[in-house]
Amino acid sequence: MLVNIRETHKSTDIKDVVSIDVPGVDSNFQILNNHDNLVSLLKKGTLKYKDITGKEYLLNIERSGIIYVANNNVKIILL
Repeated sequence: MLVNIRETHKSTDIKDVVSIDVPGVDSNFQILNNHDNLVSLLKKGTLKYKDITGKEYLLNIERSGIIYVANNNVKIILL
């Protein structure tokens, strides 16, 4: 799946992601490849994703935001 992270002055695309763990407002949750459509709020925390080779990456999220999942694309908009 393709993950797009948008910040105020920057946009980052991450390709070939098979899973992503995000800090939801109530608890962390995971999005897998071909996940159903979803819209949710995010809080500050650590975003973790795994690529098709199995390598894991960590990104620190320093702002709250919104996550949209549709058609195997994940868009994260940080406010």
